[in-house]
Amino acid sequence: VIDYTAGPVAGQVDPQVDVLFDLFGGDALADARGAVRSGGRVVSLAEPQPAGDREGLQGRYVFVHPSADGLDALTALFDAGDLRVEVAATYPLEQAAAAHERLEEGHVRGKLVLEVSS
Repeated sequence: VIDYTAGPVAGQVDPQVDVLFDLFGGDALADARGAVRSGGRVVSLAEPQPAGDREGLQGRYVFVHPSADGLDALTALFDAGDLRVEVAATYPLEQAAAAHERLEEGHVRGKLVLEVSS
């Protein structure tokens, strides 16, 4: 387990890892690249060129295409209790700006939900 609040990722991993799976991109990815051994792979959902300019890394950008079949599979997992969505906070739609501000602050663990009254 890597704690992003405990300093650079590369300093928390010994030996270096073979594969890095990135969900965030940006500075987090730039920092984490140092934790990947030469010849290792960087897979990202957020950056089209996840290996950056670091020599000796293989990069792969993964783009997920939404589909009804995929949504059905996720729904089945959720209904069976095998998939859990953590909700960090719920806001009424009228407080959407406050929810967005919280999101921009970063470090939200879970989803922010906007409730639409009927």
